[in-house]
Amino acid sequence: MQNEFAEQAKERAAARTQLWSRLNGIPITVVQETHATQELIAQVKTARAPMPSPGGWAMDASSLLAFLYVVHQEQPGLVVECGSGSSTVWIAYVLEELGKGRILSLEHDPAYADETRAQLRLHNLESWASVIDAPLVPQGHLPGAPVWYDLSNLPAGLPGVDLLLVDGPPAYVGNNARYPAVPVMEPRLADSAAVVLDDTGRPDEQVVLERWMQDFSELTLAPMQAARAAFMMWNRHTHQGPS
Repeated sequence: MQNEFAEQAKERAAARTQLWSRLNGIPITVVQETHATQELIAQVKTARAPMPSPGGWAMDASSLLAFLYVVHQEQPGLVVECGSGSSTVWIAYVLEELGKGRILSLEHDPAYADETRAQLRLHNLESWASVIDAPLVPQGHLPGAPVWYDLSNLPAGLPGVDLLLVDGPPAYVGNNARYPAVPVMEPRLADSAAVVLDDTGRPDEQVVLERWMQDFSELTLAPMQAARAAFMMWNRHTHQGPS
């Protein structure tokens, strides 16, 4: 049994090494982002107002395009997004096209929350997306008591989260600011779910991803990766050792 665990550890280490090689080997070029933006626009056939631009502080076009592909494939009933913005609008349109699902976007900054809500009203997407006021509060049960989103404003009786997009909190919050996403959301994740971490070109997010892969055997890297985003699958029934 020890040999089996050792082999599994080697496989996970090899997969992480391969991931970093692939992520670091994907340059984000103007041509690539222009093409991805064109692909994004082609996906939203019912836009009722000018679409918000990807990139900058928001999720880049290539990563957003890959994420929307996952939305199409998984057809989630509930998407939770950490950090609202242009991606909230794009995702809501895809859910509308699918005719199912809802996105809840956690936002700690009231100004950003209001801006995203205004965009959702402009596009008439309030039936598909909501921005949840979620100030950052200490997570005393985690090592170092990092701050993360307060979930007390989430609606009661939610189903399991099928798709978790971790695009916040921002880096200035502190080291490993996005690490709490999985341990805090773990009880709310569906037994089978997808988890996406944005900004993995940054050292801090690379550390977060490494820690997740070490701490949660339920997580495995998905075959598809993007320029700045890492895609993972969550399976609560993954074998975790002898009973």
